[in-house]
Amino acid sequence: MRRFVLVLGVAAAWGLAAPAQEAVTIKPTRPKAGDRVKVTIEEKGTGKSTVTVAGNTQAKDEVGSKLFVYVDEVIEPAKEGKLPVKLKRTYEKARVDKGGNVTTLPVEGKTVLIEKAGDKYAFTVDGKPVGGDAEKMLASEFDRAGRKDAEAAFLPPGPIKPGETWKIDGAALQEAMGPTAPALDPAKVKAVGKLVKAYQKGGRQFGVIEVTVDAPVVGLGGKTPVEVKDGRLSVTMTADGVIDGSSPSGTSKTVTKMSIAGAGKGFELKVEAEAVETRTVEPLKN
Repeated sequence: MRRFVLVLGVAAAWGLAAPAQEAVTIKPTRPKAGDRVKVTIEEKGTGKSTVTVAGNTQAKDEVGSKLFVYVDEVIEPAKEGKLPVKLKRTYEKARVDKGGNVTTLPVEGKTVLIEKAGDKYAFTVDGKPVGGDAEKMLASEFDRAGRKDAEAAFLPPGPIKPGETWKIDGAALQEAMGPTAPALDPAKVKAVGKLVKAYQKGGRQFGVIEVTVDAPVVGLGGKTPVEVKDGRLSVTMTADGVIDGSSPSGTSKTVTKMSIAGAGKGFELKVEAEAVETRTVEPLKN
């Protein structure tokens, strides 16, 4: 019933917006020196896996969640793409829950200096390197050697009207995901973007964008010793925010599902996983 009401609400909003069908240009936001934003990320995930060795099968169910709340302040903006060369990130919350065991990462309550050095970034607190899970988390976000702007890969090539869709190139999508992401078959990737709604608010152009991805997984990326025999990845992302490039303000919800059947040396593996992430970005006054 709740989903039905939501659908009716979207339909009603579309009906109100229908008379103004002007095309809009969706632009990514490029942070400037001094920009400050507050980011809240909540993720909940479930997973089921079975491993079979010599005819013996072991099953495992996992439930987990993540909560990150932080403020980013740009010191030196990007020379190209979106990621700044240097910024400060102050964590209000940095917590990971694995099966009910909550871990507070040591960066909570601290300010991390994030600075690009060559092709990689350095992460320090009071001059000392960040280590452990916090370092891995930050590296996965910032160390993007050979990786294109992920946001730009999802945008339409030109102006678009509410209700219209565009195709997202499979090869560009794979490149944006990075070398450690699951390997997809670019020729069989079905990725579509849609401008659901466009509206004005506070003198800015807002929009609701939906992106759907359905793709076969042919590998797990990185150095994972598993040969994928059958795999599927599906992603549905809905974002509501400023789309004219003037502000990063917005919210998004992303649902990711993946199933894998594969084998390694002496074992067989089956995995089913689902994750739901909600993200809010709020600009702060300087």
